[in-house]
Amino acid sequence: MFLGVRLGGGPQHDTSYRWGYGWPFPYRADYGPLTPEELKQVAGKTRKLCASLRLNPATGGIVVDADKEIDAEQARRICPGP
Repeated sequence: MFLGVRLGGGPQHDTSYRWGYGWPFPYRADYGPLTPEELKQVAGKTRKLCASLRLNPATGGIVVDADKEIDAEQARRICPGP
């Protein structure tokens, strides 16, 4: 598994499972720190996600997408506010 990820999971490959797949391909030349523009994108998308989270009373999970849920601890790590 380790070798498979090392050989085929890098940012230079246009695949759905590469590291950094959340950014448009090609992701970056290296795994350096995010630029100020990238940090703004992350902050904006995080705010949008946190505003959309809802409790599913039937399961007790937090609805992230129409068919995806996370637990309350995961939601607190993403959205640590009050």
